[in-house]
Amino acid sequence: MNNQNVSQIVSTPKKKVRFNSFFGGIIFIIILLGVGYLIWSLTKSGGIEVGILGPNEVKAGETKEFKIVYANKSRVALEDVELVLALPEGVIFSDDPTKRVWEQPLETVASGQEAEQAFNLMFFGENRSAKNLEATFRYRPKTLTSPFKKTLNYPVIINGSTFKLDATLPPQVLPEQDFSLNVAWENQSSNSYEDVRLEATWPETYAFNGATPKPSEKDNIWSLGQTPAASQGQLDIKGLVSGSEGANRKFVFKILVYIQEQPFVISQMESYLTVVNNPLIMSASVNDERLYNADADETLTFKINYRNDYSIGLRNVSIKAVLDGTMFDLASVRPGKGYYVAKNKTITWTSANLGELSVLNPGEVGEVTFTVKTLKKYPIKVAGDRNFLMTMNATMLTATIPEMIGVNAPIKAATSVSVKMNTMMELETLTYFRDAASQIINSGRLPLRVGQPTQLTIHWKLKNYSNPVQDVVVKTTLPPGVSFTGRVSGNFGENQPTYDAATAEVSWKLPNIAATSGVIGKPLEAIFQIEVIPASNQVNQAINLTNEITLTALDTFTQKQISVIHDPIKSDKFTDVSVLPQDGIVAP
Repeated sequence: MNNQNVSQIVSTPKKKVRFNSFFGGIIFIIILLGVGYLIWSLTKSGGIEVGILGPNEVKAGETKEFKIVYANKSRVALEDVELVLALPEGVIFSDDPTKRVWEQPLETVASGQEAEQAFNLMFFGENRSAKNLEATFRYRPKTLTSPFKKTLNYPVIINGSTFKLDATLPPQVLPEQDFSLNVAWENQSSNSYEDVRLEATWPETYAFNGATPKPSEKDNIWSLGQTPAASQGQLDIKGLVSGSEGANRKFVFKILVYIQEQPFVISQMESYLTVVNNPLIMSASVNDERLYNADADETLTFKINYRNDYSIGLRNVSIKAVLDGTMFDLASVRPGKGYYVAKNKTITWTSANLGELSVLNPGEVGEVTFTVKTLKKYPIKVAGDRNFLMTMNATMLTATIPEMIGVNAPIKAATSVSVKMNTMMELETLTYFRDAASQIINSGRLPLRVGQPTQLTIHWKLKNYSNPVQDVVVKTTLPPGVSFTGRVSGNFGENQPTYDAATAEVSWKLPNIAATSGVIGKPLEAIFQIEVIPASNQVNQAINLTNEITLTALDTFTQKQISVIHDPIKSDKFTDVSVLPQDGIVAP
């Protein structure tokens, strides 16, 4: 009986599964046939057709009409229809430049219905670049719930521009030789553009020296403003190229149209020139180094060397040196055989004061020298007066134009040398018995007496001039009979003085100190208390309260290791005006 019940329980669901599978299969087939019929209906007479009509090539800055055409050639009406056009970068709708995607719901498209949608599009970009228009036709067959779409990509090539842009450069120049370049533009379209700008990208080694008209922004942007049809203009630009010879220098010029503050490239061109070897060679040094780090009140000896490697002699050669920097003591200039004009900070050598410059023969070498001192004091007035850098720029000119190098201009050579100013640090030491301002109360008696303790405060003040410094350490050791009490004060923040009892060393370490600290504003100060117990062998003497004090640091601008040594602090040299010198002489 139990076995029969189990058999019935098992067999009953099997019959249901077969029954459901049979009718489910029939329903699935009916649905599949229905969907197939609808798809057949959509494609029977051609289905859904979508296309883009318009030119395959346009000019940058040109506006052209494009059409999206669509047709329902199926036997089924289309519902929830939407037409979408997405634009790539550099293409805008003429009537709404801010819009990137156009979307238009069309509701129902009947069987057999055909229509089109027109757009005016404006194109920008570099020549031969491709702009891909993307049109999407979304729809749902009337008898279905699932949506469908057809997407079409239509490439348009930028071929030319409505603006003509030409740049004229010399084919080759010498290093440091001044040359002119001309940039001409013309609006060749029938359109008027409201906000047009010309932008130049210079090579890294190019030095811009001026232009007519002057740039509107920086040294490379000119605002052309409104440019009506057929309008034109030009720029005359002057500059020079430095660096080694042989390499081509690339100049890039662009015409940009600004539409609602958004720039669009309408024309672009590149032009090249070659830097050729200059057989007139110059070099310079200061104190026999190319890059020199100097201290205040130091004499600098500048040497300018030259050599003519041309195969012909160079006539009427002149050399000019220009000093640039606020730390030069211009009153100390000693020009040697040159002629010094203080107003222009210029020293000049010509054949009038240096005969060998009348003709510089092939292979001939020479040297001119002069000296100048650095200022004794740093010209610091505000916190930003830091990292003083001075340069000497020298140029050499000749009226001779050698034909063999293909440069139709007088020959010029140039060189320069730089001087970085080291910072200066000052350590001031002070000694007090009565020192209420430090909030440290000293006890004991003066004059100093054998075997009797007297407490004093030592102050260390730091002043840093022109450059930031790091890894600052001030330290000393305490002599026998002098001890560190542990009481400290000052404006050192978290970097307070510390004491090592094993070595009797007091040290004050600071990770960094800003430039002009203590020159502008209060100096950093550390105060610590000591206790002095004179010995019997020190009677009638002034004693050392500290041993030698040292200051070390690293100048972060010049990388100079700074070292300052301060004499020991003596007991008869109190800063405290209430203490007499004899109070520091040990009494019995």
